[in-house]
Formats: sequence, structure tokens, C-alpha cells
Amino acid sequence: MKKIKDLIFHNFVNALGWHTDRKLLVIESDDWGSLRMTSKEAIIRLEGLGVEVTNDRFNCFDALENSQDFSRLFEVLDRRRDMHGNPACITTNTIMANPDFSKIEDSGFQHYHYIGLKESYERYSDGESAMSALSNGVKQKFIYPQFHGREHLNVSMWMNALRNNSKTIMHGFKEHVFGLKIKDKVANKNNYMAAFDTVDDKDIQTNESAILDGLNMFEDFFEFKSKTFIAPSYIWGDSVEKTTADTGIKGIQGISFQYIPTGKSLKKKLHYTGQVNKYGQSYIVRNAFFEPSLEFRSDVIDNCLARIETAFKWKKPAIIGSHRINYIGSLVESNREDNLRLLDQLLVKVLKKWPEVEFISSAQLIDIMKSAKQ
Repeated sequence: MKKIKDLIFHNFVNALGWHTDRKLLVIESDDWGSLRMTSKEAIIRLEGLGVEVTNDRFNCFDALENSQDFSRLFEVLDRRRDMHGNPACITTNTIMANPDFSKIEDSGFQHYHYIGLKESYERYSDGESAMSALSNGVKQKFIYPQFHGREHLNVSMWMNALRNNSKTIMHGFKEHVFGLKIKDKVANKNNYMAAFDTVDDKDIQTNESAILDGLNMFEDFFEFKSKTFIAPSYIWGDSVEKTTADTGIKGIQGISFQYIPTGKSLKKKLHYTGQVNKYGQSYIVRNAFFEPSLEFRSDVIDNCLARIETAFKWKKPAIIGSHRINYIGSLVESNREDNLRLLDQLLVKVLKKWPEVEFISSAQLIDIMKSAKQ
């Protein structure tokens, strides 16, 4: 029954909105630039303190990307090219800052401080090598970064937990980890990862400031403006759309539902590709998923192909969600290598079934949609 309901819903959502005769394929990947687990040793120490780490696959497999993660991914993307000779492209939705743990502790947990992406690579990855690989990937059109937020962290709520000496959060802090699950919900999540979750007007103002700051950091780092945006954890409200629209964001990435914070609950709102909000921004909605690190299924390729086929049947672009965790190997190398083999198999099957497919980024999709409407 669930499969039937899912099939009906997938067809319903793909039937709505913008359509095209072109076989456009976008891969959107969240969380690049954000810290998650800092080392294998950190996992061991946290587990020794009784912190449940292995109950969250992100904490087991995900970490700040390094040069090898980039280079191995690019090898696969470079092998598979579309009808125009373009390599398979991943839209890397990027976080621009992470907490400066030392300065926060020096302030007695009274003031929040952060480091930018460059310093994050220097402290937690392989520095210049990672930045060089990232730059090369953009130039070679293997990846196209877009804005995911300043932090993948609800700063005000996390800082409040630190001031209250929350046991789990303090253990994580000592390992420079902020993504741990907690037993009780804070606002609408059981972690502090939903950057734009809010409970009052003060949170809204804080979020607006972080967005403006983060977008400036994005442009300074990448030397171009982000055209699209996706909110961490798919949680955001109207003020986020207004702020991003005012700064030039034309498209909002997401899944079929937006989760709107309303105090201590979330309201679901349906979206579809081509839908336009009151600020003139177009939604681009993921209608397929490739998440081998997160899905407990053996048919991850076939399932993704079926979703792509449904999208193309309705003359919709196939927009695949595929988080960074699938391509990270610093904690568990086989996680990256096994998933890259699966990604390659997926791309081979896509090209065989739809030789006219076009690999594009989310930003390119927004341009195509806008041009078609004009």
C-alpha cells in the first residue's frame, strides 16, 4: 500500500508546474563545507563517554571533505559525459562557516564566533590541497557550488545548550562536534542542525543577519553570486525567502514539502518545480534520490532510475538529491569507494537509457526555466 501511495504522489507532484521536452538531469548535494564528525578518534572518545554516535549515520560517515574526496568524485564525473560533452555535474550546496570552538570557550560560552570555509579546510581538512581541488572542480564543471547557509547549525539554540552545560552537547563541543542527536527535542528537531528553525522574532532577526553574512562570504570565496539556495533540514519560513530574494537568490531548492516553523511545531507546505513564490523565486523540487549511505535498500540504483523515468515521463527535469555523506571517505574509506561505484553505475544506466540527457546544475536549471517562460 505504501508503494502505491508513493507512486501516486510522485506522479502527482511531477504533473504540476514547469515542463520541458529536454531530458535535463540535476544532482543536488547538501552539506559541503560543514563540519560533522571530526575524526575516528573523536567517535571512540565520545562512545567511551556514553554518547550515542552510531545511532546517526551522518556521525559515522560524514566529515568535512578533503582533496581525495574531491579528486575521487571528479574521476567518476569526468568519465560520464552527456550529448554535449559536458561531464556529470553536482550542485554542491555549501556551508560557509563553522564554529570557532576556542574563541567560544574563551568567552565563557557567552559569545558566538565562527571561522570561514578557508580556515575550516586549514583546521579540519588538508587546507590548500582541498581548496585547490575544489577550485579545479568548479573550473572543470564537475561541481557548481550554491548557498546552503552560513552554518548548518542553529547558533542561538546551540549556544543556549552550551550555557546550560548540556552534557551531550558539551561532550561534543570538546571534540569540535555539534551535530549529535539529543534525547529531547529542541524546538522542532532532536539536534541543533536546523539553522533556520525559529521560536520567536529574535530568531528571525538572527537568521536574516546570518543569511546576509553568509551570502557575502559565498561571493567573496567563490567570486560569483549564488543563484539558488536550500535551507538546512528543509526548515525555513517566509522571512528567509524575503531575505534571500532581496539579495538576488532566484531559486529555492528543496523536497516536496517545506517545513515552516510556527513556534514549537512545523507546518508542511507542498511545493513543485516551477512554482513561484510572492517574491518571484522559483522552487526546484527533488523528485529522485541517490542516498546509498542513508538508505537501507539494495535497489538504490533501480529506485533512482524509476524516479528519473517518472520525471521524464511527465516532461519534468530529473532533480536528484544526494548528500555529501555519500562521497566522504576520511572516516570510512569504503563508504566513499562503494558509493562512487554505485554512482558510476547509475550514470552509465542513465546515459544508456536516455542518450539525449543533459547534465546541468541547479543554477542552469533556473536560467533555463526563466528563459522558457520569457
